[in-house]
Amino acid sequence: AGSRRRQLASAQPVSVVEADVAGPIRRGATAFQLPQQGAPTVPAASPKGASLALKITAGIILAAALGVVGFMIVPTLLKSPPPPLPPSVTMSSTPDGLEVFLDGRYLGSTPLSHKLSKNSTGHALQVVKGSKRYAGKLTAVTGPSWVHIELDGETEKGPLGMARIISEPVGVDVVLKKNKIGKTPLTLLGQKGQSWDVQVGPSGSSKKATVKATKTGEATRMRFSSAGSK
Repeated sequence: AGSRRRQLASAQPVSVVEADVAGPIRRGATAFQLPQQGAPTVPAASPKGASLALKITAGIILAAALGVVGFMIVPTLLKSPPPPLPPSVTMSSTPDGLEVFLDGRYLGSTPLSHKLSKNSTGHALQVVKGSKRYAGKLTAVTGPSWVHIELDGETEKGPLGMARIISEPVGVDVVLKKNKIGKTPLTLLGQKGQSWDVQVGPSGSSKKATVKATKTGEATRMRFSSAGSK
């Protein structure tokens, strides 16, 4: 009995623990806070994962940018004018059957067509009719062109004069003595000083002009629109 009393005397008093979910827990007269549980900690991304994410984001941005650029460029390409045709010449003459040499090379007899090499200085032309030989020059062209050689029994051999007919737009008909001799741009070759009355332009809106053969090739320029010649 004495031993039991000594054990009870040495025991620590036990107080009732009051728990409040929203407040502190009180143990006797001493109050203390329970450690608060914070938000779950998100592990930091590894450098390798971050690099992959950046690459994916950059790829999406680049694809979107290329799509915008393509959307802007494609309509522009569709509206672009076609590339110019290579230089060429179609020759006719009065009379037919004139032998033609270009830059020293035999091309054949008129009428004929020939592709030209790109040349910024023009081409040397020689025309043979029977025993007579004539010399002329073709100016440099960037696309299709036409040449008509007008010779008669009185045309003297030697250098030919030329008259150039240019129009906007190109490719309109040129008529001489009621005969179509080609399209613009057209070079008319013949006796120096000789004049011709030509009719130039689309059907229904053509224009008459008088052109003269000179050594340097005097140019007659015309402009046409849907409303007629100007």
